Amino acid sequence: GIWLDAEAASLRAMRQKDLTELLMTEAEIFEKAGYRVGIYTNRDWYIHVLDIGLFLNRFPFWVARYPLMDDGTMVARLSPKEYAEAWQYSSKGKVKGIQTVVDRDIDYGYEEWERNFTIALEVIAGKWGSASTTPSRQEQLTAAGYSYKKIQNMVNAYYCARTRK
Repeated sequence: GIWLDAEAASLRAMRQKDLTELLMTEAEIFEKAGYRVGIYTNRDWYIHVLDIGLFLNRFPFWVARYPLMDDGTMVARLSPKEYAEAWQYSSKGKVKGIQTVVDRDIDYGYEEWERNFTIALEVIAGKWGSASTTPSRQEQLTAAGYSYKKIQNMVNAYYCARTRK
């Protein structure tokens, strides 16, 4: 697949609407050519710059997030696994046989993201009840073997993006 890198300073200066159009146009070109497309960005851009609600409907995310004192060690509490398919946890990693520092990443797997995304769309459509239904949405999702937290985070990101406008 192809990951569109969305974190250049020149892109940040764009209006959110224009940036979204640019990334969507690029993604559609690659999709038409038969590639799977995702969005690579850092956590700040994920939260403050991109229109996540529009992208969540179509693309997985690969999020860069590591500590200020990055020494190549993975810091589990910074993991974006609840909302991303992959995580760049360091830009100062070391690999035997490579003389320079390298980025270090974890791929959580597209299949899990796609499955959760499909269920999140069903939740948005009202097919899994609510917190007040019996059984509750959380109980239904958990009983069906899904991660309530992961799916609810996708749903929340969708509604958060819609209310930011």
